[in-house]
Amino acid sequence: MFLLFFASSVGAAQHFEEDLLTLEHSAYCAQNDTVRNVFLFQKFQLFVANGQYGARAFSEAKRVQYQLLPDSLKWKYLWNASLIAYLNGDKDYTSFYGNCFRALHSDTLMAESTVLHAFQNMGNDSLVALDVACLSATDTIFACMRCLGAVGQSEQFPAETRYVVASALVPGSGMFLLGDARRGATALAINAGIGVLIYIFCKEALFVNAFGWGGALITKFYLGNIQLTRVLHQRKWAKISSERDTDCQTQIKAKLQKYPLRFM
Repeated sequence: MFLLFFASSVGAAQHFEEDLLTLEHSAYCAQNDTVRNVFLFQKFQLFVANGQYGARAFSEAKRVQYQLLPDSLKWKYLWNASLIAYLNGDKDYTSFYGNCFRALHSDTLMAESTVLHAFQNMGNDSLVALDVACLSATDTIFACMRCLGAVGQSEQFPAETRYVVASALVPGSGMFLLGDARRGATALAINAGIGVLIYIFCKEALFVNAFGWGGALITKFYLGNIQLTRVLHQRKWAKISSERDTDCQTQIKAKLQKYPLRFM
């Protein structure tokens, strides 16, 4: 069974490559640029139809001069080319193809095109806001897509200074403020306990022991409590940002069920 599947896969790959060569030869022998571009378009579409969305497909897309294509093919080419460019991480070409597509003033896939534009502007709140305003005029379900503008951005969370200062004044208090009562109580108990022990050593004139424990208290426990407060602050707001971005992606998926970004 495996051998049959493997043989079938190899045959399909060979057939795909043969079709590419046939179209390339047809483009080379074309009588004029208009006919040549139709063959190049067909070659690009062959990549799309076979689920080949990588660098080769992108390279073929860039060979096509869409101005020379018949009007019935222009919108399909520009839409597919914009998706290919986006999947290959090229923002400039994504914008170029997308702008050309919207310039056709066709009602076909206009909402989807604006959604793609919003994805491209992800993290830029002002540009995403313009896209969402345009989309909301088409369908109110897009209103929540404003969250795309904040994806990947650092919100203005409370600065860590207030928590660090609190832990410096009363060890563990910054952790309490960050919502980690267990670590806060542990830090307070350890620092307070060692502080009492040092006091006892000093009272009993055991200055060597007092000095040794005092050094440990300052370098390991007191300063460690401050450093841990910084780490917990970073973790907390990183988690909040991650949850926010995940929630945004969940909401966007619901929109894409109605307006899917698929190849044509």
